[in-house]
Amino acid sequence: MVRFIFALFTVLILAACGEGWDVGPNDGGHVFNKRFYYYYSEYCAYDSFGPYNCEGANSMSSYMWVGLRIDRDGMATLTLDGDSFVFLPGEYSEGYDYSYGGDYYQFYEGDEEITVYTDGFEMIFVDELNDEAIYYYADLPF
Repeated sequence: MVRFIFALFTVLILAACGEGWDVGPNDGGHVFNKRFYYYYSEYCAYDSFGPYNCEGANSMSSYMWVGLRIDRDGMATLTLDGDSFVFLPGEYSEGYDYSYGGDYYQFYEGDEEITVYTDGFEMIFVDELNDEAIYYYADLPF
């Protein structure tokens, strides 16, 4: 009983201290945490000017899922069909694509980069070493 009274007293004291004691939202510490499914892909040649000679979007034999979690401390976890990759702050970027009209996160490692749009409609994999890009779509782009 003494422990209960002490715990209750501590809670009341902390509550009386005001909003400064807030421990933050109850969201698990994530800034962004979503999973996307892609059903269509499109292969393109790629150079420093961007993609060209694209084949047109085709249905994939199996969907691809992508999980993206960005924590408050800037750590990012990108999961591609079950394989997870962790990125430190500075190893990825975020931005807004005015031509696409949406926010994105972009991850790079060596000559490869992956861009994931936060609306989940499109993901782009670029392999600069082989001069190719693969666009993944949740639905047909046209």
